[in-house]
Amino acid sequence: MTDSRQRVSYIAGFHCPAGGLSVGKTQIICHRYEIYMCNGTEFCYIYDRQKLTLKAVYRFPNVVWRLELKPNCNHLYTLCASDGIYCVSLNTEKRLIKEADSEAEGAFVPVVIPIDLTCCVVKDSDITAFIIVDETIVAVAKVQHSWRIKFFKRSDLEATQKYERFDDVEISIVQRTRPVSLSSGTDDNDELLPVLYCVYPPAANILTESCHSNERAILETSLFSLLFGVDATMLRTPVILCGFPDGQFCYLPLKRHSLSVMSYGPSEVSNCKTCVVVLHQLEQPVIFIQAQRTNQHVQETDERAQNEAGVNCNCIVIVGHHGRMVVIKASNKSEMQVPDFRQYHLGQSPILCGCCVGSYLYYSTSSELFMLELVCQKDSQDSEDSIQSGDLPLSLFPASLNICSVVNLTVSSITSEGDTEFVALSTAGRLMVCRLPRCPDKGRCDTLTAVKASQKIKELLSGIGSVSDRATSVSKAIQQKNKALAHLNQVLNVISLVLSSQKSLGEGEQQCRQPIGCCVSTKWNRLLRQDSLIICCSLENFSGFTLEEGWTLSIQLLTGSDSTSMAATSSFPVNKLISGSKMEVTVPLNFGKNGQLTLPVRVQCILFYSFTEILEKHNLPATESQVLNGEGTCIILNEYNIDLLHCLHLSCSTVSETAVPDYGFPAHPVEVFLKSSQNLLGQNSKTADKTQVYGPDSTIERNPVGPFVASIKVSCNLLEDVLKDCSSGSNPNCVVLLWLMSDNAEVETVKALKVPVVCGTTPDRSNVRLLAKKVSLMDLCFEGPISAFEIHLECASLSALCHLHCAIIGRIRLHFSTEHFKAPGYSLQSTA
Repeated sequence: MTDSRQRVSYIAGFHCPAGGLSVGKTQIICHRYEIYMCNGTEFCYIYDRQKLTLKAVYRFPNVVWRLELKPNCNHLYTLCASDGIYCVSLNTEKRLIKEADSEAEGAFVPVVIPIDLTCCVVKDSDITAFIIVDETIVAVAKVQHSWRIKFFKRSDLEATQKYERFDDVEISIVQRTRPVSLSSGTDDNDELLPVLYCVYPPAANILTESCHSNERAILETSLFSLLFGVDATMLRTPVILCGFPDGQFCYLPLKRHSLSVMSYGPSEVSNCKTCVVVLHQLEQPVIFIQAQRTNQHVQETDERAQNEAGVNCNCIVIVGHHGRMVVIKASNKSEMQVPDFRQYHLGQSPILCGCCVGSYLYYSTSSELFMLELVCQKDSQDSEDSIQSGDLPLSLFPASLNICSVVNLTVSSITSEGDTEFVALSTAGRLMVCRLPRCPDKGRCDTLTAVKASQKIKELLSGIGSVSDRATSVSKAIQQKNKALAHLNQVLNVISLVLSSQKSLGEGEQQCRQPIGCCVSTKWNRLLRQDSLIICCSLENFSGFTLEEGWTLSIQLLTGSDSTSMAATSSFPVNKLISGSKMEVTVPLNFGKNGQLTLPVRVQCILFYSFTEILEKHNLPATESQVLNGEGTCIILNEYNIDLLHCLHLSCSTVSETAVPDYGFPAHPVEVFLKSSQNLLGQNSKTADKTQVYGPDSTIERNPVGPFVASIKVSCNLLEDVLKDCSSGSNPNCVVLLWLMSDNAEVETVKALKVPVVCGTTPDRSNVRLLAKKVSLMDLCFEGPISAFEIHLECASLSALCHLHCAIIGRIRLHFSTEHFKAPGYSLQSTA
């Protein structure tokens, strides 16, 4: 349906109620270069098409439903909801104000003009529609279960412009099952308003009436007399056509007092007292009434010019809200003329508005604007006499004009090229001008040959194929990006869950376990007849997420006094670790360059996710990495300190308590420290070949050889929580030793201790022995002796002794900090 001349241009936008404009409660009137419009609000607008400016804005006390323009007296009549009819004088010189604008100097800025009750000419809150005919206002009001048609004329008093009611008639409302609007869920009959239309007999002059030609027309003599009688034709009385929301289509002559009642049509209902005749029952709300001529294609004039040239309409079109249409036309049957009521059904609904131009009907639905021709098309094989000009077609074929959301439509003009120009209002409140060709398909079919049609089809199919390929490619790219975003969202959820859990632990909240954690332990492994020390790390997933590909578990070993020197890093990719499962990895605890293992070792368990995995897995371009800042993101799960107590290779050999030598430790640890320092300084002298060290062997070589011993004393009160699980038959000394060795992987081999002695081997193959016994300290407190546990350390290497001593001190300090001990007056002392 596209055409090179078909054009839609938006000229202005207006405020509209929430949800869009309502059907039947908007109106557009075109008069010369001015457009008068109401859009279901309390405002009425006057727009100048020539200057493309808004000339005036009137604000009424209530929502404006209908407009009537009388150009001969320069007055605009409006109907306000639940209020009445107002009359406004269109003296534009007093309604505009000229303001200087810095950007557009000399522009006319309209002022919102408030209209008060002094302009109300008919005060009646029940009026829902009106029309002005021969200085008479004909209004329709809904009163309980009937429609009341009221007649008003101007008051005889010259000082007032009020109208007085001089007559009224009633017609009952038809109660029937009515459809419910799917869009609003309400009854259509309660939302829509009555539609009024005025028809005149031939030779009537309607140019002095309202300029809104969509509401009045002149009928041919045959149709006018058939419908309304010879008396109405001779008296030249205007006839009011009424279409009601209950489906009734009625007429009422204006000069009805001297007329006899006539009624035609499928539904003949008349009221002799009121002269209201029901011509037809449409059984759905009437949305549109208009007279037109179906046997002539008007090319050079609009409808008002038709009236001047004596061209009269030969049919009346009534359209229902749900697509039913009735065309009333004079027809020859049995050598006599009778009114023919031809009924059609438009497939598209609901109908919002309509307009007739010549033999064409334009109507709008909620989705499209359609055009159809109400005349039979001649076949080339038929003669001129085979088909009468203007015969109604048996079926209708609406054509879409590819214009949507039109809620009101009126004819503006017909161009010299034969195109019809409409002024329309969209549901969003936008005013637009539509220039539509009268015959969109005419001429194109005459020049379209089979070869051109075949070539056009090939081009269209090729275009469809290319568009389909591009759509498929775009769809795949969108799917890949959606998967990548979903994957990235899961990664962020995992990170947020772990960080929130760590924050809760840092604030002192008690939790059973972390959602994602890593447990670290050490053990000895024998491979190729050699014992090696390894670290076992177990990544456990207790969250509700699955760790997909792209996650990496990184194990970092840090050494040095402040645990900042990087010793080694091992990385292990995570392969779909579902919730409730775990992954175990091992890392060798290698020796340093000098063959010694530097202890303690800090182990950091880090969970790392690489953004490049998302790009590679989902085949995204490398440019997408600009959105993802950096190479990836990481979170530290846990940190562990590995000391000599973790690394001891325990022996299951038993030792009797009496076999443990008594080294006669000095009275105070400071004395041990001073003597050891003096002996070590003596080794560095050039003259001294031997040094003295306190121990069982008083003389050793320059590289001292043990065994070396030390002692640590801990108050029994500070180890109450360690001993509380001690059974009555257990040795407290053994319990203390097992507590110290609880983090060692081989603690099971010494759990059956009967003697409080533990023997083991360090990673550098030095022998170590630990002994615990309960003693009483006499010189530490004035209040009396203190019961304590004395832990003896015996090592063949001085370095092993130092590491073991630090490990035990670290255990005790960690125990104190965990249990929040506060013991003033107690101290940690050791003897070496």
